[in-house]
Amino acid sequence: MEKRRKRKDSDGENVEAYKHETETRKNAVPVGLSSYDTSRPKPIEDKEKVESIYRRVREIIESARSSAYRAVNFAMVQAYWHIGRVIVEEEQRGKAKAEYGEYLLKNLSQRLTKDFGKGFDYSNVKNMRQFYMAFPIGDALRSQLNWTHYRLLMRVERNG
Repeated sequence: MEKRRKRKDSDGENVEAYKHETETRKNAVPVGLSSYDTSRPKPIEDKEKVESIYRRVREIIESARSSAYRAVNFAMVQAYWHIGRVIVEEEQRGKAKAEYGEYLLKNLSQRLTKDFGKGFDYSNVKNMRQFYMAFPIGDALRSQLNWTHYRLLMRVERNG
């Protein structure tokens, strides 16, 4: 049943408006869904189905974590290469004097260890310098190799 009421439009004219009393928007059934179910979803009772869903979700999380780990690992390999480049370039400005190189490495390792913790001791900073010298083309670095792989490759190169 429709109910008529009068209202004025923007020009002040009387206009008839219609209001449907049979349905409010809140309880309206979406078009094409005459048997729309507004009740809550039923819980999954099949334990095998739950287990299957759990395994799929677990695989997604493990895959994402693995991807994140590889990305961070490669970013650190690139950072070590850049650190090595900065050290080598600075040493070359200082005419590669042995005392200056040792002083620079010791000073950097002490300060970096203080600021960033483990991973920046004297031998590792020295490895970063050697890393740049062994692999001077940064674009040739491979994301499939981590820092340990590169350190092993540098040992093979020294001993080979």
